[in-house]
Amino acid sequence: MTNAESRGTLHVKLDSIIDRQAVNDSHVASDLGPFKSDISIPALFVFGDSWVDSGNGKYMGNPNPSSAYCVDFKVDNQSRASNGKTKADFIAQTFGLPFLPPFLSLKKSESIQFGANYASSGCGILPETKKYTYVKCLDLDEQIELFKSSLKNLKNLDDLSKSLIFINIGQNDMDLNKRLSYNGSLDMGKYLAEPLATRLQRLYDHGGRKFLVSNSLPLG
Repeated sequence: MTNAESRGTLHVKLDSIIDRQAVNDSHVASDLGPFKSDISIPALFVFGDSWVDSGNGKYMGNPNPSSAYCVDFKVDNQSRASNGKTKADFIAQTFGLPFLPPFLSLKKSESIQFGANYASSGCGILPETKKYTYVKCLDLDEQIELFKSSLKNLKNLDDLSKSLIFINIGQNDMDLNKRLSYNGSLDMGKYLAEPLATRLQRLYDHGGRKFLVSNSLPLG
């Protein structure tokens, strides 16, 4: 995790990169699970694809996910492309935060005191990736714009610099790189580093200081 210094520029190392009680209208409390952090963060903001999406596709009119999903782990008004918790859910549990709702499920004036999930199944870092995913989705640029527009609903902007920004994205770009005219290049990961760094800088400029960037998963 990178705790960026307040110098105006973000330097990121990219190669390594229950019983539930309503907390408010959309945030659902999590238990602490098997791990508990001694570090306290006020909120968690999630960006990415289906590996961490908590249901934004549902609110974009996409078909319901597979009936095999969410059989053993269900949260009202949320859906996941898995039968269990995502990495974002485990991180929320670790820090004692609620399971984050998909941002598109929130009312316009609803608080994001504990954070929000902007991740969108099917999309990637590059805007052109969405042309080949056959579902409506939000690319990383669009997710960041939603984040920017929602900051007015953060009760204490000072909390943003103490909050964790978690990014898990790039798998769809890697998987579709031949269709994206990169000819199936084995250097696609290196190519994506600069576009990702540019977008991380944008999140830094919006006030983010603590970043956790997940590496792409093995594909093939």
